[in-house]
Amino acid sequence: MKTSKKKLSLICIFAFTFMILIGMAIYDILMGELDELTDGELLSEYPSPKNDYTAKAYLDRGGSLSRADN
Repeated sequence: MKTSKKKLSLICIFAFTFMILIGMAIYDILMGELDELTDGELLSEYPSPKNDYTAKAYLDRGGSLSRADN
């Protein structure tokens, strides 16, 4: 009976740790800072309907998350 409780507690600890690590990885991917991006060529700007914000489209040539044109 004791060994099954030990196994269950170890599995719970492992699962909790695994979920924390996965959550941290997802947070890091989704909450990337825009300041980390390189400057690129401004393609266009699109204001919001109420002019609360402006969406800007850039062309970035190269980097770890974009494919360079050859």
